[in-house]
Amino acid sequence: MKLSRREADGVTIVDVDGGADFGSSLVEHVATLLDDGVRRIVLNLRVHSFDSGALGQATACWLKTKHRGGVLKITTRQPKVWDLVRMLKLDRVVDFYRSEKEALDSFERTES
Repeated sequence: MKLSRREADGVTIVDVDGGADFGSSLVEHVATLLDDGVRRIVLNLRVHSFDSGALGQATACWLKTKHRGGVLKITTRQPKVWDLVRMLKLDRVVDFYRSEKEALDSFERTES
């Protein structure tokens, strides 16, 4: 798994590429961002293989961000991920989007 960070419209975007071997590195990466004062984050899940464990790590990032006063949104185009999200009913709690643009635009809607 490869994590890269970039900024857009005052939001930190974490691109997640590669295999689904998340371990705790994704949660640690988000924790570091929070320690650095980042409070608006988009996880861009571009991985091709994804399972419930990896989704659990992404959800743990969401919880950690929320508890630290931030907002984290998750974006993915992977149909299998969407099926898993719906099956687990995570879309009722966590903000999931089909594109990075939708996720970024949602920050503007909630702050207007």
